[in-house]
Amino acid sequence: MLIRRIELREIHLALLHPFETSFGRTTERHIILIRVEDADEAEGWGECVADEKPHYNEEWTESAWPVLERFLAPMAIGVDLASAAAIHSIFEHIRGNRMAKAAIETAVWDLDARRQGQPLWKLLGGTKTEIACGVSIGLQPSIDALLTKIEREIASGYQRIKIKIKPGHDIDLVRAVRNRFPDIQLMADANSAYTLDINIKLGRVGGHVEVRRIEALCRERGIPVWCGGMLEAGIGRAHNIALSTLAGFVLPGDVSASERYWDEDIIDPPVTVTPRGTIVPLAKPGIGFEVKRGRLDSLTVRKKIIDAAS
Repeated sequence: MLIRRIELREIHLALLHPFETSFGRTTERHIILIRVEDADEAEGWGECVADEKPHYNEEWTESAWPVLERFLAPMAIGVDLASAAAIHSIFEHIRGNRMAKAAIETAVWDLDARRQGQPLWKLLGGTKTEIACGVSIGLQPSIDALLTKIEREIASGYQRIKIKIKPGHDIDLVRAVRNRFPDIQLMADANSAYTLDINIKLGRVGGHVEVRRIEALCRERGIPVWCGGMLEAGIGRAHNIALSTLAGFVLPGDVSASERYWDEDIIDPPVTVTPRGTIVPLAKPGIGFEVKRGRLDSLTVRKKIIDAAS
């Protein structure tokens, strides 16, 4: 598998509703997308999950772009890869920058799965033909507003509710939710405003190779894990679906429907959730979804092609 061309593209995608955490309020995502192409003109897609500002960690959109353009993409061009997993070692001597690395790494996994004519989730070693879904709810203007939103998500079938909290807005929120909904699976997430929480986020750990290592380690020790979300658009969401089929992902994750975030996603079909609060991975090759090129073109604010001649 010889990578001959990598396309970097930044899109701006407005959220349907503002999403507030202890870091601040997000109304629009600035997302870097990666398209890799091999010598046979097959393609694969990945998504960089870095935020618009360096609040979640040190990576952000404006730091990820030059790392991808000047270092990671040129390193991948012209390399003959035995498998998708091999790209991980190509990037080993670049310190940190896991979200940028994961953007290319996941695109190569998608490419490899498409070349082999099998779904990405099967290539990763996934075993689940249906994954349980939860939702992450940002900070709301009032407790009543939070309870109303939770009630709506439960009615939609979601199996786990995660609420955002922060110092000064925590115990009262959790107590009100638990009193109103005593039987739901409930998580509270402060986005490291107190201490680091334990879940697996594809971009945060550096890609599918690291996800599989962590999942195997936890599964062997009986530690349940779930898939965390980073307000991904459809490509990143599709990769999250694939990794969530691994056997160790036993808790409902943050993988939810496209319609909760976007008036129109960048993939076809959009991600949907069944009435029982699950997602059924698609049987098509690669991530299983088609990228909507016209939609991408209308959202693109910058684009760069990197190949052997660059």
